[in-house]
Amino acid sequence: MDERTTPQARTSDPERIRALTHPVRIAILELIDARRQATATECAEALDETVANCSFHLRTLERYGFVERAEPIGRLRPWRRTVSSPRSFGVDPDRAGADPASTHAVVELAAMTASRDADRFIASMRAEAERYTSGDRDTDPGPSLLKTMAWVTPEEADELVEQLGQIGEAFRARRDDPALRPPGARLWNIVSMASPDPGGPASEPSPEEG
Repeated sequence: MDERTTPQARTSDPERIRALTHPVRIAILELIDARRQATATECAEALDETVANCSFHLRTLERYGFVERAEPIGRLRPWRRTVSSPRSFGVDPDRAGADPASTHAVVELAAMTASRDADRFIASMRAEAERYTSGDRDTDPGPSLLKTMAWVTPEEADELVEQLGQIGEAFRARRDDPALRPPGARLWNIVSMASPDPGGPASEPSPEEG
């Protein structure tokens, strides 16, 4: 099995995390994930950026181990994900506290990613509303937002996060192999966020425990 399709890799390295904290670099990685490989010119055309700018960001991603040169195709010089950078990539703060910069880098990346995905979700909702009001009432399901609150223990929270991650993994084969995508399939952005309420109270111990 190609290691580019292995389970999610994680890092706490603040320099690697900061290398991802740029919307163009995230967009480039998403494009390479969708196409398996792409040239700087293809990235520029798809993202409405200059070739020089995309080349700069690709070299930055290369320096931090996220992409590498693929086999040339004639004159084309495409890029692909590195073996050490699977398509599912997670970041964690350094919980041991040895490197506080790790926590700050994770927060910066999370804020940028959440903002970017929120903008895309809102744009999708508006496009759906525009189609509906214009009479183009597509029967395909549109964007959906689900929010819930629950009382969970730390152990249950770990299990919940793992379950959320498995949702996308169920469709990994289709992402990696276009031949497996059934007719009518569209690319969806599936975003999950789970966090303790920063201002919420903790549950009181039961009388038996007290």
